Amino acid sequence: MAVDDKVVIGQTHAADDAEAVLIGYLLGVEALRAGKQALMWLTKDGVLLATKGYSDDLVVPGAPSIKDLQPSTSTKAAGSSPAPCASRPTGSRRRNGCRARK
Repeated sequence: MAVDDKVVIGQTHAADDAEAVLIGYLLGVEALRAGKQALMWLTKDGVLLATKGYSDDLVVPGAPSIKDLQPSTSTKAAGSSPAPCASRPTGSRRRNGCRARK
């Protein structure tokens, strides 16, 4: 891939700003349609979007369904674990709900 074949979308909102969530998802969909890799960087309230079913109730009137744009868990890429979990070495003890990598 060329250097410009990747798109990073920062998502800091969830139910507090459903329109911002919609815009981020639409950017991701269009990046994928253009043949680019898309990574959504979730921070602050945006981390709630990674919770299964969370986006089901987010609605922007007159806009595409956020639920339908939500990527399925089967499309997760390598390294999709939260940073504290991903950086924990194999065999380490569980802390903060993280499981050791295999």
